[in-house]
Amino acid sequence: MKSKTLLFIFILWVALVLTSCVQELPAEPEIYEIGGDSFEVLSYDFITYNNIGVNGNPSSKSYGFYIEAECECSLIEYTATLEFYSLENTRIFKDTETSSYPKSAGECIKIQLNISDDVYESTYKVKVTFTGKTNEANKGSSAKTEELEYFSVSFMDGSHLYAHTRAKKENTVDTSKFPAPEKDDYIFCGWYLDSTLTKEAVFPLKINAHTKLYASWLRIKETTKCKDSSIKCWDGYSSYAGYGVTPSDFDFERLAKEGYNFHVKISYDVYYVKDYDVPLDIGYAGAPKYEAYLTSTNGKSYGKKDLTTTTSSRTVTMEYNIKLSEIINEKWTLEFSTDNIQNIIRFKNIVIEFSCVK
Repeated sequence: MKSKTLLFIFILWVALVLTSCVQELPAEPEIYEIGGDSFEVLSYDFITYNNIGVNGNPSSKSYGFYIEAECECSLIEYTATLEFYSLENTRIFKDTETSSYPKSAGECIKIQLNISDDVYESTYKVKVTFTGKTNEANKGSSAKTEELEYFSVSFMDGSHLYAHTRAKKENTVDTSKFPAPEKDDYIFCGWYLDSTLTKEAVFPLKINAHTKLYASWLRIKETTKCKDSSIKCWDGYSSYAGYGVTPSDFDFERLAKEGYNFHVKISYDVYYVKDYDVPLDIGYAGAPKYEAYLTSTNGKSYGKKDLTTTTSSRTVTMEYNIKLSEIINEKWTLEFSTDNIQNIIRFKNIVIEFSCVK
């Protein structure tokens, strides 16, 4: 009996020793769902890839969207859903990326999506929703969608769209990648924030809304083409032909401020036609002469007299420099006159150009 008692005590002791040597297995960690409130977007933008052609093929471009974010807690996995919206707020593309790679708290999450050129060109808002899983207690939150905004920036020449770009909210745009617009007979004077050209845009320009910029122009050349003329004294013809050629589409105040004056160029083709045959083409018995003048209402006159003619057309050019002060508030006339009584003088292709010069 005593031996049985001792055996029982020994077995109990062995059991207690073995039990003390076995470590208690840890409980399975809990998994918490987390949402957008736990994530922060660090950086984002559209990207362009230049694909180099091979074997003589031309290079091409492809497009993507790149976003960096971080989470305030460690992650078992995360899911990012990106939705792309047009200027009219219509969804044009959606993609979801799930990563099961663990992330430490604050470690950068990098996502890069390939997108079509149509999505690249048309997107003005990207909605991103992050969700994930963590083992950290008290980190649960509801899903939250963050809107990543872009704004349209249009460069207008009147109603014509000259150029267009897109800018991230709070970013700036510059004009360095756009060549200055050009227009015949004008010089470009910069971009303005309103169509009435009262608020000049200063670059780089911070963008916080959809923006239209308007081109300002200064006219520096005006060309007038006149009707053909025929002159001759008597016999039903006038000895005079005149054209009102006063320049009208100039901003004289601005030109004066910028220090401009005017250069005037007059060109025309001239020849005479025999009204009847004569033995010799001399003096009034043949080739007639004429005068050509540019005159103003204040009596200022620029011109030439006793100009000869032939039966073959030839081009005559006259050029003058005139002060801006003489042009302003004056009426100008181009005049042709003759005292010839025999042959008819023809004037064709009459062109007068007022050009601004410094």
